[in-house]
Amino acid sequence: MIFTDIAAVVYLDADTIVVKNIDVLFKCGKFCANLKHSERLNSGVMVVEPSEEHFNDMVIKVFSMPITLDFPVRVFLTLIFLPKK
Repeated sequence: MIFTDIAAVVYLDADTIVVKNIDVLFKCGKFCANLKHSERLNSGVMVVEPSEEHFNDMVIKVFSMPITLDFPVRVFLTLIFLPKK
């Protein structure tokens, strides 16, 4: 992994409009995202604490996940971050 000295990454979709300070997002923990729809993850605003272990797990899963043309990023992130039921 390239960036080992980063404590947190805040991802904002291109259609996200920031209207006030977002520093509070950096304090939300290992992983934060909108889980309003429990069957899938909405990654429009997402916070992740990167780690070498997590990165390696993601690389393994990206090559073993089902191929889909419908929201591939959402499918991948759901596979990685949502707990199995």
